[in-house]
Amino acid sequence: MRAPLFHALLLVLMATGCSRGTQRAEVAASVAQRPVARPMPVPPASAAPNLLLPARLPDGDYATPNRNLSEAATIWHVRSAFNVAVLTCTSEPGLAPDYNQLLRLHREPLKRAHASLAAEQSGGFDATMTRVYNYFSQPPVQRDFCPAAKGLLAEALATPPAAFPAFAREALLRLDAPFIAFYRAYDAYRADLALWRAGGASPRIAYDSHGFLSETALAGGGPAQIAIR
Repeated sequence: MRAPLFHALLLVLMATGCSRGTQRAEVAASVAQRPVARPMPVPPASAAPNLLLPARLPDGDYATPNRNLSEAATIWHVRSAFNVAVLTCTSEPGLAPDYNQLLRLHREPLKRAHASLAAEQSGGFDATMTRVYNYFSQPPVQRDFCPAAKGLLAEALATPPAAFPAFAREALLRLDAPFIAFYRAYDAYRADLALWRAGGASPRIAYDSHGFLSETALAGGGPAQIAIR
């Protein structure tokens, strides 16, 4: 009687062991299939997570202080950018002598630009220049702005004074480029953050229903919503 009982217990233990092994395998497979949590996106260039960017324009650009400027404003904004570089680009100690040489070499075009721009601003010159200086001083962009300013300052010193207005038009675009690139990267970060907070689902755009009309005279005959603003 003991032998059959022993065999019965052995079979029970073997079944229990198989069951536990199967459960462990199932748990391991479940863990392996579970998606790894994606880390929370972080702002580019160690920027703050709540920056206010300039308005995005229909052409995909941004409303920076360097758009749609007169010749005088273009020249003076370039001078302002070089001045900011001297003050903030501590990794480029050679900028100050070059900047002082720029002021001597291009004294006349800079003097004319200052007088014209002060007249254009009608008393708002100081406020406008504060905005320009703050713009070029944005910490997250200095890593890319400083090398651009250094290279362009060297080019400015090789430019004859008569050609400085034409040089300034191209230079301002190149000085603005690092800021535009940063804004685009920051907008991409905000979109990625919204997707992360949604758990990976594609974000949905909500529309104000008051801005639409119901229209049935479309292909297919069914009702549709047409934007009216």
